[in-house]
Amino acid sequence: YRENDCLVFPSHYEGFSGVLIEAMLSEIPILASNIPMNLEAITHGITGYIFEVKDSVSILKALVWFKQNFEKANEMSKNAFIVAKNEFEISSIVKKHEYFYHKIHKEYFLK
Repeated sequence: YRENDCLVFPSHYEGFSGVLIEAMLSEIPILASNIPMNLEAITHGITGYIFEVKDSVSILKALVWFKQNFEKANEMSKNAFIVAKNEFEISSIVKKHEYFYHKIHKEYFLK
């Protein structure tokens, strides 16, 4: 990922956007379509740039924005890295799952 200037991810559908998480953890700017699963990982203007799905003009606008706002895009990639480390890194996900399972166990099985 780091050999590229940015990731352009014009997906129409994703189960979960693992590619975005990998890019976030690689600290490269992300330009992605506004499908629901991408929006779980990317917040427009904060952790990446979101464009309209199936809209070539919107993708072009995103690329022009990136070229004109290279420093801002790289700043957003640093924000994305922090979000990915806190929300999507495997150790973070494991902790959340453990918490959830312990909570359910206490609430429903230890009554």
